[in-house]
Amino acid sequence: MTRDEAKAILALPHEKAVTAILALAEKAEKYDQLLGEVSPTTPSGMIPTYLKPPPGRRRKRPGRKTGHEGVSRIQPEAVDHVKEHTLERCPQCHTPLKEPAKCYKRYIEDIPPVEKPEVTEHTVYGYWCPQCKKIVFAPVTDAFPTP
Repeated sequence: MTRDEAKAILALPHEKAVTAILALAEKAEKYDQLLGEVSPTTPSGMIPTYLKPPPGRRRKRPGRKTGHEGVSRIQPEAVDHVKEHTLERCPQCHTPLKEPAKCYKRYIEDIPPVEKPEVTEHTVYGYWCPQCKKIVFAPVTDAFPTP
């Protein structure tokens, strides 16, 4: 609606002006319902997720094809230091823990400016916490956290 159209509606007699305004409000309401209360210029971050269309599905499965050999970094041949990480209490609830339920190993290679890198093997034990109902692992402060 332009400024001149708005002035023309206000210049009408009272009842006709009210009828015209109500008709315009009804058109605006229908337009909002058609667009789902989102205009084409609304940024994506401002649109609620329940009004957005669902994302497209992946076309291919991620990773290597079935039957192909996997690739990872080779395990070091020689280990210079061995450290074991154990827990006596749960880090979250401080419940006493029994024997480890799981174990995994991490290798950290410190590469100083000499020919031979220094390798440390960290054996990390996981314990079942009866209070938290999950396996908890001792933290390894010498390395980046595991995902």
